[in-house]
Amino acid sequence: MFYECNKYIHFENETIKLIIKSKKSIRKSNRPITIIRLSIDICIKITTLKVTYLKIILLFFISTTTYYSQEDEINTSNNASLEEEEEVSKKFDFPYYLDDLVIVAGLNNGGIYFNKNNSETTYGYGSHFGVEHYQSPGMNLFINYGLHFNNTNFRQRSADIEFSLYRLQAPIFVSYEIPELREFDFRFLLGFEFSYLLNASMSRAYNAFEQASPDFFNYQPNKFSKFDAGLFFGLSVERDNYYFRIGSTINVINLDPNEQGMIHQLHLTLGAFPFRFLRK
Repeated sequence: MFYECNKYIHFENETIKLIIKSKKSIRKSNRPITIIRLSIDICIKITTLKVTYLKIILLFFISTTTYYSQEDEINTSNNASLEEEEEVSKKFDFPYYLDDLVIVAGLNNGGIYFNKNNSETTYGYGSHFGVEHYQSPGMNLFINYGLHFNNTNFRQRSADIEFSLYRLQAPIFVSYEIPELREFDFRFLLGFEFSYLLNASMSRAYNAFEQASPDFFNYQPNKFSKFDAGLFFGLSVERDNYYFRIGSTINVINLDPNEQGMIHQLHLTLGAFPFRFLRK
């Protein structure tokens, strides 16, 4: 557009020059025909120049109108997207402390340790799942607490009997975040785990010979301790909306009052933060 404007301005200058030259030629010549022709030419040039200016004004008006209409469309679409985001945020407007609530599940390998019949028992695989939450008092420290459902299994090898424990667990522990590994939220964990025995079972009952034999201890599920507590330690990593932990729990209360063995577990836990997904 600027190129065309320059062209028309140049054209206007040429027209003015033509008028000046025409006046000079009129002074030198007295012929009426020449004057008429020059007048006609000047009128034509002036008319053409006016049309050209009209075209320039029209093009400028059209381009300006198009620009503002496009800008209005962009603003309308941006406002619509902002309204949608506000509606979504209102729909999932949860308290921010729920962002640190994690649903966990995993596998464990458990059994009895420090018992009189250590060679008679072996570890078995179990599972656990539950929910946890943590809060930070500062100084790279976090307080974790939660509630789990846990299944622990161990086997008495000589009798080939498997025992299953179903417990409700309440872990509470402190974690320390290493500043150099803050990108992965790498933390050391140390604390306690309290449990309540919901049910216990055995794959089969002891026969008469096994009951009378002094070679191995007879575990009775109905005599297992209902309440238990243990020391917990481990390592955890948190990345985006996911959580990973490995740890160990060493219980301190005898599983059977007539035997000194206690429950020990190694566990692998995976987790996800559901409210972080919803807030996105």
